[in-house]
Amino acid sequence: MAENLVIGGGVFGTGVALEIAKSGRGVRLLEKQKIASGASGGPGRRGVRANGRDVRELPLMKMAYDIWPKLHNDLDANPFFERTGNLLLIEREQDLKSAPARVWLQQQQGIPSEFLGCDELREMEPELDQRVKAAIFCEKDGVCDHAAVTKAFENKSREFGAQIDENCVAVSLEIQNGRVKEVITNMEEHIQVTGTLFVLSNSTVSDLIENHCGFHLPVWNECLQVLITEPIDNFFLKRLVGHAHRTISLKAENENRVMITGGWHGLWDESLCKGEIIQSSVDGNMAEAICLYPALENAIVSLVDCNHLETMSIDNVPIIDRIPGTSNAFFATGWSGHGWAIAPPIIHMLVEWEYTGKKPVLLQPFGLERFMRFKS
Repeated sequence: MAENLVIGGGVFGTGVALEIAKSGRGVRLLEKQKIASGASGGPGRRGVRANGRDVRELPLMKMAYDIWPKLHNDLDANPFFERTGNLLLIEREQDLKSAPARVWLQQQQGIPSEFLGCDELREMEPELDQRVKAAIFCEKDGVCDHAAVTKAFENKSREFGAQIDENCVAVSLEIQNGRVKEVITNMEEHIQVTGTLFVLSNSTVSDLIENHCGFHLPVWNECLQVLITEPIDNFFLKRLVGHAHRTISLKAENENRVMITGGWHGLWDESLCKGEIIQSSVDGNMAEAICLYPALENAIVSLVDCNHLETMSIDNVPIIDRIPGTSNAFFATGWSGHGWAIAPPIIHMLVEWEYTGKKPVLLQPFGLERFMRFKS
C-alpha cells in the first residue's frame, strides 16, 4: 500500500509523484480523467515567462530558468522547451511611465530585462502596428510543450514505482485528530493515507477543501480559450508576445501557425466537463491580435479550444499551503493561467517542505496567511 497520495494528474501532481517515488517512498496518484487532461494539457505550447510577473514569483522564475532547458534530459524525453525571448508590448503613456520601474524590479531579482524604444523594437519586430510604442524584453523567456512535460513526469514516476490511477475521482476526505486518514473515491474505495496527502487538482481543490474542511479559498474557475491559426504565408513570429494592457498573448506554433490566447472566455458545461465556444470571444481575441500585427487580418483560425479550466486567485498569485486543520495534507491552486513556468522549482520545494517539515522561504509568500487579518 502506498503511504502517500496525490490528487491531480497535471504537471504539479505528476511532478510531486515523481519526487516522492525517486526518494524511495510509496506514492499513488489519482486523476479524475486522463493525465494532462486539465490545465496542463490542450493544444499549443505554454509560455515560460518572467516578464510582467508578480515580484513574489520572480525568485522562482530565476530558478526555473536553469531547470527548463535541461529538464528533458532528467526525464529521458525529447526536448520540450524553446528559449524565444518575450516581449511585453506597450502602447499607453501610463505604461511607458512605469516600464523603467518594471525593468529595474526584474533586474534586481536576477531576471535579465531591457527596455526597447520604438526604433529598437521595430528592428526586432518590423510587422508590429505603429501604435505600439515600446516593449520590455526578457531574453531568457520561452515556450514549452506542456502536455509533453506532464506525460514525461508521469512516465518517469511510473518507472520509479508510482501507482497512477486515471478516471478515479476523489470525492471525500476523512479527517480525524488533525490528520487526513483516508480519501474516498467515486468507486467508494477508501484509500488510507498513512503518510502525506497532496491535493493538486487545481480546479477541484477549492470544493474538496471547503466541503470537507469548511474553509473557503479565494479562488474561482474560468474557462479560457486557445486559438490556433492555419499556416500564414510571409509572417514569422519568433518570440513570445504579451501586452501591458490588452487581453492578448501570441506564440509561434509549428508550420508557421500562430497560437492566440490571453484570457478570453468560453462557457463551461459542468455536466459534460467541457467548454462551449463563444464566437464573440473568438472575434475579440482575433481583433486584439490584428491591432498588434495587421498581417494577421487574413489569418484563418483552424482550432478553437476551451476545454481546460484554469483556477484564478483573488490576487492573481497561486496559493500553496497546508490544508487548514491538518498536519499531513498540502494543497496548491489558483495558478491564474501562468503557474506553468514556475512549476519545476515549486514541485521540488513542496516535497522538500513535506519531507523536512520546514517551509521553504521562497514558498512563504504564497500561504493563506497573506489573506488573513493581522491580530494585535
